Amino acid sequence: MIGFPLGLVGVGLVLYQMRTDKLSASAGAVATLHENIRVRIDMLSRLDPTLGDSENPEWAGAFRDLLNDLEVACATYLDSQFSGRTGKLAEFLIHDMLKLFQDDESLREHLAGC
Repeated sequence: MIGFPLGLVGVGLVLYQMRTDKLSASAGAVATLHENIRVRIDMLSRLDPTLGDSENPEWAGAFRDLLNDLEVACATYLDSQFSGRTGKLAEFLIHDMLKLFQDDESLREHLAGC
């Protein structure tokens, strides 16, 4: 008689812990992605993008790394690995980065060359 209500409480606690673990993992993943993308953007801003890829392999490599980070962010988002408010932040980050590529002609040219 007492075991059933205690079992229900236990299941409720396990479900709550699973939810908080998922939110925590999501927050960690979004923070890591944000930091990686920020570092790539900082690196790109210090390099001259006007040279061709063969003349500026450091910029081209950093640009490809940024694209790879965005690809991982998109794949993670589409796999529903982000959740809660941090999931919304990831969605906004991806949207803003893609809008940046759409609005900047030189970035679009570099993107077409990849």
